[in-house]
Amino acid sequence: MDNYEKRELNLQTKLALLERDIDDISDVFSKLDYTVTKLAEVAEHLNKLVALHEERIERVHTEMAQIREEIGSLKQSMKGYDRLKWILVGAATVIGYLIAGLGMDVLQKF
Repeated sequence: MDNYEKRELNLQTKLALLERDIDDISDVFSKLDYTVTKLAEVAEHLNKLVALHEERIERVHTEMAQIREEIGSLKQSMKGYDRLKWILVGAATVIGYLIAGLGMDVLQKF
């Protein structure tokens, strides 16, 4: 085998190795492309989830504001009932005192 044939064989070997490397790189790029596509899909799903959760949070804040308003209204109603309760207690005390006083007068007559 002369020098020319050795060089040609060496070049053919290098060419074969380069072709194999190109095939390997092509496979890697295909896998990367698939991975990027899947990551884009995951990102899209995450964006939808975030939007849904933001909507739910907004709804909860609205409901909390309504509940706070209702609690304030109930507090006002309770203040009114509390006043009425004390008025009735006072009236019952006065009536009890009057009845007790009248009862003593009736008992003293006998």
